[in-house]
Amino acid sequence: MVGYNPKTKEEALKLLAQKEDIQIFSGGTDLMVVKRFKENVIFINQIEELKGIEETKDEWQIGAGVTFTELIESDMPDIMKTVCSQVASPAIRNRGTLGGNICNASPAGDTLPMWYALKAKIKLESMKDGEHIEERILPIKEFILGIRKLDRRPEELLTKIIVPKTYFTGKTYFYHKKVGARRAEAISKLSFFGVSKIKDGKIESISAAFGAVGITVVKDETLEAKMKGMDKETFSQQKEMLFDAYMEHVRPIDDQRSTAAYRKKVSGNLLRDFFDHTEEKM
Repeated sequence: MVGYNPKTKEEALKLLAQKEDIQIFSGGTDLMVVKRFKENVIFINQIEELKGIEETKDEWQIGAGVTFTELIESDMPDIMKTVCSQVASPAIRNRGTLGGNICNASPAGDTLPMWYALKAKIKLESMKDGEHIEERILPIKEFILGIRKLDRRPEELLTKIIVPKTYFTGKTYFYHKKVGARRAEAISKLSFFGVSKIKDGKIESISAAFGAVGITVVKDETLEAKMKGMDKETFSQQKEMLFDAYMEHVRPIDDQRSTAAYRKKVSGNLLRDFFDHTEEKM
């Protein structure tokens, strides 16, 4: 095994383009406890270009190397800080990175339901011909393909998480719950993130995502599109039908953390509570 410590993004991309069978190592909070490295390792935690947060009129671009603690201490919206503050322990939050949490592609990843619900995108970069950097941007739902499976080419590096400000203007309601065996330092039994935006007494947009109840985050954008434009009366009349349709996608399993029956029941409770609170806000 050979370890590489690039100091710039360009150096890292050149290494990824030149070397085969190489493991990317950021905070390492998942890798250190499960893996003995046989392949080469590229340590990217010293690359400053991956650590900033940039804001434009329409979006935030969060560096993949930003830690949970750094986001918590930033000027980002409170709901993002709340989600990150519930990740593991302070020591893990100080070292673990947002990009690493995404690339770990665990169904129980704490931040994933939030990124899915907010319709975040992933920016991947790679080096071509030793001097030209190419970019690829895709929705997070297309980036994570399954448990520990990503649409990432060997030469690519996740550099930014792009979050649109769609749900951070106007009358917006956020709903987030993480269910674990204890209040802190717990791996999720399941998690839920929902957001609804109300305008003139109608649903302007609504988005919800479940974690740890499928091989990837569970989300149904087709069903959510049907709710767009519903007034309070219509939403109230169709709420049970919408609930049943959404719950058909929730297919948890039994494992060491919880049972499928418990996850299914609690998922339903959270979705119903989110719907009820959305109706109250209309």
